[in-house]
Amino acid sequence: MGYVVRRVVAVVPIWWVVASIVFVLVRLVPGDPVLLIAGTDASAEQVREIRSSLGLDLPVYEQYARWFARLLHGDMGRSLFSREPVARDLLDRVPVSLQLALSATVVSVLIAIPAGVVAAARRNALSEAAFAAVTMTGVCVPSFVMGLLLMLLLSVYAGLFPIRG
Repeated sequence: MGYVVRRVVAVVPIWWVVASIVFVLVRLVPGDPVLLIAGTDASAEQVREIRSSLGLDLPVYEQYARWFARLLHGDMGRSLFSREPVARDLLDRVPVSLQLALSATVVSVLIAIPAGVVAAARRNALSEAAFAAVTMTGVCVPSFVMGLLLMLLLSVYAGLFPIRG
């Protein structure tokens, strides 16, 4: 039981660091969210009102304190695109994310178990070396690069899947 408590307690500072990094990174992204909300033809007064209503006219340390306090209460703010609460947008996407994760796990297991059996049965053979090379490539190549390469291969060249939709 003590192990579980220590692990749970260790999560708190990690969560705080990750949340703080997200806050800083959002502030470093080029562009002004106020102009995105107001539009290009907004007056200076409208921009000032939006900036004030979002608290972006406050010092950064105060913005951080307010943001973190809201985050602790489960308020992640509103999306700039959908104007809905971010928590609702995230919850709307959970089923699709779970479906993708489950599908990826099933495909991985269906490929990995037979490949492992063949590699174990034929030690020091060409098939073992080929499986090891494919496995290392899958581990070493970043997932976003692998995803783009698989989309190119399976959708564009092989025509097995639609590229979107």
